Amino acid sequence: MVMDFSFLKTCMMDVIYDACDHGTILFKDDPLCATFLKVPADAPVGECIMDHSNLMEGMKLLLLPVVPTAENLAQFWHAKLVERIESFFRNRSENAPRLHCIEVAETPNCVATFPAV
Repeated sequence: MVMDFSFLKTCMMDVIYDACDHGTILFKDDPLCATFLKVPADAPVGECIMDHSNLMEGMKLLLLPVVPTAENLAQFWHAKLVERIESFFRNRSENAPRLHCIEVAETPNCVATFPAV
């Protein structure tokens, strides 16, 4: 066994599901941020925001440094998951597992993979 899938599932739930499920993902410079949501310029980028005064109760907002296309989401989530996995296995094993790639599907026939394979 290379890695316990429950560990990987926990990472994916924390990084992707909890931050994004039933949430709004916007580019940090999207006009909606300034006009509709009145998100301050210093709002955290790359982290889920839930306690902003202009958000509806329970609303999740994820601001990204890039436009949230499937390709950019795959790259963003890949970086977050690699960081989490490497942090967990640091000093635990010389042969720590590595995340090969992540796929984001827009439709069953339209998938973005990062890094491209």
